[in-house]
Formats: sequence, C-alpha cells, structure tokens
Amino acid sequence: MSDTASVLRVPWEAVTAIGTWVLAAATVTVVWLQLRLMRRTLSAEVFARLNDRWDSPEMRRRRSRLAAALKAMKVEDVEPHVVEDVINFFEDLGTMLRHKYIEIGPAWQAFSVVSRHYWAAFGEKYVTDMREEFEDSTFYTEFEFLARRMDQEECRRRRKKAGDIKLSSRAITEFLDEETEVVGD
Repeated sequence: MSDTASVLRVPWEAVTAIGTWVLAAATVTVVWLQLRLMRRTLSAEVFARLNDRWDSPEMRRRRSRLAAALKAMKVEDVEPHVVEDVINFFEDLGTMLRHKYIEIGPAWQAFSVVSRHYWAAFGEKYVTDMREEFEDSTFYTEFEFLARRMDQEECRRRRKKAGDIKLSSRAITEFLDEETEVVGD
C-alpha cells in the first residue's frame, strides 16, 4: 500500500504554483482589456467633443469669417484674431492625434478634408511666416503634424502617392466658398 500511496500522492505545491500563475495571467489579461476599453471610451469622448466644437455656431461663424478673409486677401494680410480660433482647433486636434487620445480612422473621416484644405489655403504660409517672424520653429507644430498625418492617411487609403493627392487651387477656392456658407447650415 505504501508503493501505491506514493504514486497517487498529489504535489500540492506544484498545483498551487500553476494555479497562481494562471490566476495572475487572467488578472493581467482582464486589466489589459479594461485599459483598452477605457482608452477607446476616452478616445470616443474626445472625438465627440472635438466634433461638437467644430460644428458649434460660434466656430461656424469664425470659419466663415476666415474663409471670406482668405478669399478676399493674401494670407499675410489676414488679421491674427481671424485666424486664431480655427488654427488653434487644428493645433488641438493635432495634439490629440499625436498623443493618441483619438485614433487616426475617425479623425481622418471627420477632419481630413477640412484640415488638409485649411492647411493648403493658409496654414502652411501662416505657420512659416509666424515661425520666421518670431524665430521659433515650434509654432503650430501640431497643426503641421496633423496636415502631414492626414496626407499620409489619404495616400494610404486611396493608394496614391503624395503628389497625386495635392490639392489644386480650384479645389481650395471651392472649399473656401463652401466654408463661407457654413454659418447657414
């Protein structure tokens, strides 16, 4: 009987150790899934707030005013107060995208057209002039990042090269025409 009893003896320390490792792995997996869900929820919330801000009556008025100014005069002649709210929106959007508070997919769907057109219509020139005037290359780096990242995503989705997605002056003018009318929507 002692031979049989020694064969059937369960190594409880090993069973406990394996069980502990399985429990630890399950706990880590659950925590990881919770964090992932929290991140997606935060991303959706940030995205919704950005959409609300972009489509607010006040922002629509400011976008319309900027578009009208860009149609009527050179970028360098547009008053900074006319530019600031729109450019700051894109700066904030770029920051959120760079730091992964929002994902590229929804950001591209909602803001690619406007960010790319505003960058081409005034952003690049305005930002370059500001950086030169104040000798500070950090001015509006997030708007520039946003415009570049939207171009990359545009190329990827459309399977085109950068030169193939460059906006024409006609497309920019048509966009500005639409933006001047955005107040009435």
